[in-house]
Amino acid sequence: MTGVSAAPLPAATKREQRAAGSLVWSMAALLVAQLVGNLNANVVTTALPTIVSNLGGTTVAYTWMMTATILGLTVSTPIWSRLADLRSPKALMQIAIGVFLVGALAAGLAPTATALIVARGVQGVGIGGMIALVQIILAHLVSPRHRGGFIAWLSAVQLAATLGGPFVGGVIVEAPGLGWRYVFLVTIPFAVLAMIGIHFTVRIHVPRTSGRVDLVGAALLSVGVGLALVWLSQAGSGYGWSDWETYALLVPAAIALVSAVVVELRVDTPIVPLRALRSRTSFLSLIAALGVGSTIFGGSIFLTQYLQYGRGVSPSQSGLMLTAMAVGSVISSFAVGRYVTRTGRIKAPLVAGCVAVTVAMTMLATITPDTPVAVLVLLLLLEGLGMGATMQFLVLAVQNDASLADVGAITGAITFVRSLGGTVALAAFGALLDARLAAFEAAGTTGADAYLAAVPIVFAVSAAVTVPGLVAAALLPRLRMRDTIDLPPAID
Repeated sequence: MTGVSAAPLPAATKREQRAAGSLVWSMAALLVAQLVGNLNANVVTTALPTIVSNLGGTTVAYTWMMTATILGLTVSTPIWSRLADLRSPKALMQIAIGVFLVGALAAGLAPTATALIVARGVQGVGIGGMIALVQIILAHLVSPRHRGGFIAWLSAVQLAATLGGPFVGGVIVEAPGLGWRYVFLVTIPFAVLAMIGIHFTVRIHVPRTSGRVDLVGAALLSVGVGLALVWLSQAGSGYGWSDWETYALLVPAAIALVSAVVVELRVDTPIVPLRALRSRTSFLSLIAALGVGSTIFGGSIFLTQYLQYGRGVSPSQSGLMLTAMAVGSVISSFAVGRYVTRTGRIKAPLVAGCVAVTVAMTMLATITPDTPVAVLVLLLLLEGLGMGATMQFLVLAVQNDASLADVGAITGAITFVRSLGGTVALAAFGALLDARLAAFEAAGTTGADAYLAAVPIVFAVSAAVTVPGLVAAALLPRLRMRDTIDLPPAID
């Protein structure tokens, strides 16, 4: 039996040729928005110890200063995305940037830990729109196959900001004359630049429809996910299955989520298009995104704590080590982008990326106080290679399977699931780490020794969570990226 050869890359359509002249400037503006959103979501990682100390926060506040942003991002992403199927994605992007600016300014001026947590939640809502709408706008400009190279840039910027953010935060905190408030304020000029750039460069025309956003479904989804995450973040601080707080949070969460599913199945324009999940590609891609998304913070937040609290590494030094993940993500995202554009195929790099992430997290679970720094850097590089090959390209896989009328909703669905994986993992792993630290301290192991002993357990659980995602990627059909922006019309 002979192998099936890949079809040659066809010439760009006339629509794409006309768009090519302005596409470079459009991409530049979109990349700035992507950079600002992801950088601000993660730049606080190495600055958190200083922020909590200055504002008099607790360990719960420490976790929620990150969780609030990710929670706002998670619950708002499907709403922004579905709106993009009904209204102009360009106008929505500018609104999302405006929401982000309000949150950034409030965070930079926050007088208390509680005020900062609220401001970070507002930022998360804006960031959710910025991240999702970039992919949706791109889907209106370039066909899936030609989109590979552009997604490589988006992936590189997203992961470089996500993983390089801790280094930037550490430098700002330690720089003379700056301080932690500039961690939030420094991104404001760039956000304004992105808003102006998008206004003048992005040219897409989306017909307005009469469909309405499913506000009831959106509210139920937000309440259900929010309550569940609140419980997860507090479970390690003393909530048990028999405590009344557990029932007060999880029972309403379950009712809200079940009600959301019922509503989504009945409305014409659901926030999460459940009908799209009937596709094998979409369903398996969502599972893979959930598995990979759960690890995005393991290599940054918890390894940062391991390095700073356990090994006494400075914020800037720990951030510098984490840039190995950014380097790996940049390398693999460009390699995969070129591969997809040249061959029209995407499954092999998705599987390889999931394997790399799983192996990296498994090896991080075996680290000891004597593990050389060079080994840690190599493992972070491997994790970055895996993330660069999967994060944005899973979005491309589901977009390739959807019509342009549903591209916003399906993009929002997979981005929501990926963010949900990261949010749940951050809260759950944080609770697990708190519980393990308490157990070690009760046994007489305190301070740095407690962190050195407790953190690897988080990586072990994270590695286990990635396995279903790896299996899902392996079960994906042999995908071929189409050469047209929209699906061909159905034939009766």
